[in-house]
Amino acid sequence: VINDLEKREYINDFEFAKIYASHLVKEKKLGQFLVRQKLKQHKIDSETIVEIVSKLYKDFPSVNIIKEIIKKKKHLVGNSEKNKLKLTNYLKRKGFQFEEINSVMKSNHLIF
Repeated sequence: VINDLEKREYINDFEFAKIYASHLVKEKKLGQFLVRQKLKQHKIDSETIVEIVSKLYKDFPSVNIIKEIIKKKKHLVGNSEKNKLKLTNYLKRKGFQFEEINSVMKSNHLIF
């Protein structure tokens, strides 16, 4: 049955992965690490994941996504070291790498 559905193109792992990854980046604002993990949970092969994620983050750079999140979470951004740490930890939980977070925070003069 699955083979028949694949032949009729009702089931297409590549298209599913593309749509799902796009949703995770555009709507959920997740970093590359978390997007890869979520695609692996759906048993998408590694080559497909690399291809989709690399293209997606060329179109939507991590730096821009981090800036959007910081703008949205501006109540956490302040002079307090505690608030900056909370924001950094939040961004790390969203799947962004510390280097990316650090560079954006430096450019926005938020780094401690």
